[in-house]
Amino acid sequence: MLAPRGMLVQDLLRRRGGLRKTLWIRLVERQTLAFAAAVHATSELEATEVRRLAGHMGLALPPVVLLPNGVDEESDTPNAPLSPSVDAALQRQPLVLFLGRLSWKKGLDRLINALPLAPSATLAIAGGDEEGIGPSLQALARQSGVADRVIFLGPVHGADRSALLHRSVLLALTSYSENFGNSALEAMAAGTPVLLTAEVGLAEEVQRSGAGLVAGGDHAAIGASIEALLSDPARRSTMSRRGLETVAESYRWEKVAAATERAYLDILRPSLRALSESAVELGA
Repeated sequence: MLAPRGMLVQDLLRRRGGLRKTLWIRLVERQTLAFAAAVHATSELEATEVRRLAGHMGLALPPVVLLPNGVDEESDTPNAPLSPSVDAALQRQPLVLFLGRLSWKKGLDRLINALPLAPSATLAIAGGDEEGIGPSLQALARQSGVADRVIFLGPVHGADRSALLHRSVLLALTSYSENFGNSALEAMAAGTPVLLTAEVGLAEEVQRSGAGLVAGGDHAAIGASIEALLSDPARRSTMSRRGLETVAESYRWEKVAAATERAYLDILRPSLRALSESAVELGA
């Protein structure tokens, strides 16, 4: 089973080295797809994107199997010691959290540009910066007049990560391309409402379940959505409950693991049957 994890997205290829990656898919990955028993998509959005790319490139596409990512139970540890930077950030309420690697595809420019429309919010950006875009994001925050309300925490782990997930008012993931959205699922497991853009794979589930909001991709829509959530504690409480219920129903690892096992057995069943029949014939 082939699991592209968001790499077979036409718009993503166009934005990042489109010609080189397109040639690679046509010349090399075409064979990978041709010999795969199935393609593992983590969301309906990813499945749609894979089918669209295959159609555009004329690639033979095996069956697409939908298997979401799972999440562990998120337990808050209120007495655990925190790093000074995270402890200070959590004092800046209401706190909006971004959790993930710093990358152009995560839409942090959208989020920073939206912050002037939510004047009471502080944005905590937690994640590694392998692409080196931190300085440009800091410059953007200064240009937008919100540098005093944007905190760059770097990578977070353990108690720091758990505290941010549980004690932020909401988690925002405003990506340009996101096959699933693990940090959003982690926030739901912690009972924290989420704000996503439609390009995030988990957005359809969030909209269906009521665990958060799905905003338009422009900064005005994102800012208005943040402000709407910050000003409505009762609505956030309902979203918190629905997020916890949704995770318990569909995204615990034991349920995802069972579904994955069934999918692989379905793929293997014809081969197992053929082996069994061959063994019977040899025995005869």
